[in-house]
Amino acid sequence: MEDVEPTTSLQVMRRVDGVFETSVKLLERSFDLRQRAKRLRGDPQQQLIKTSNDLLDQVQLSIDELAKIFAGVQKLSVQRLTGRGATEGDLRQNVQELHELLGAAERAEDRRQSMLTGEDPTKYAEYLKES
Repeated sequence: MEDVEPTTSLQVMRRVDGVFETSVKLLERSFDLRQRAKRLRGDPQQQLIKTSNDLLDQVQLSIDELAKIFAGVQKLSVQRLTGRGATEGDLRQNVQELHELLGAAERAEDRRQSMLTGEDPTKYAEYLKES
């Protein structure tokens, strides 16, 4: 990321750290739900397994978001290195797109973080329906 603006690099690194930390928490919570499900039978067990799977799906979505961010950073870096076909307007547009991706990732991360706190269990179900 050395060829990307320092503020953009810092934002990307913060998003990566945040997504990583949240993903670890989601994986831990999923594991905990699986452990609890082992002690149950019937519908309660199935509900815990479903919630665990939903958490794993969220981790996968986070990884997909990171891939988009890295692709944007790589595109900017390549354009700056080669200078081919990259006008100042193109770079500004790419930087804007990257900032929009970061903003979207940040909003999604904030939503996931609020669900991790467990304040309202229905929020998680609503989030899954929206996604």
